[in-house]
Amino acid sequence: ESKIILNPNNHILLNHMQLINQFLYKYEELFKNFVNNKTIALIGPAESITGTKKGNLIDKFDIVVRLNKSLRLPLNLQEDIGSKTTILYNSLNVTDFPGENKFSNVFLKKNDIKFLCSSYPIENDFFKNDILNYIKKNKFEMPFKVLNNNLYNSIEKSIRTRPYTGTCAIVDLLNYNIKYLYISGLDFYTTKYY
Repeated sequence: ESKIILNPNNHILLNHMQLINQFLYKYEELFKNFVNNKTIALIGPAESITGTKKGNLIDKFDIVVRLNKSLRLPLNLQEDIGSKTTILYNSLNVTDFPGENKFSNVFLKKNDIKFLCSSYPIENDFFKNDILNYIKKNKFEMPFKVLNNNLYNSIEKSIRTRPYTGTCAIVDLLNYNIKYLYISGLDFYTTKYY
């Protein structure tokens, strides 16, 4: 039987889970208010979006959501993918992708990110280390939320596998009082990233 063993460097954070959960609860409330009654464009990094000339349309949405390694936006693709990003959903997974997803608050702020969302829950042992590593490094300086554990479990049970970040972002956003969700550039890995 395989078991995820938590990084021993995170034992201090584990002793402060009540405080971490208080921060996460507060940011969850802020996120709920932030997206309330907003038009949202969820733009994935799929190569299939290139050549679509949707950039102007995308930038007209109140909020533009991007996924995982979408940042920095290539200037030569702005005509297709737009130029703004408001929210980034990221797996924070450095276990499966060593050297990736190690961004700083400075990087996120420089890219005008208002919220970073983990596409996975902190309660799940498989993701806990990566989320705690992010919290330890960035100390909640950037508004940050995690996916609700019950929602994640429901998605996983429905599709019978671990969902991708895009799937989690779609379902998560649809659980808020948003005005409209427009989705483009998501093809569930049938094409490569642009």
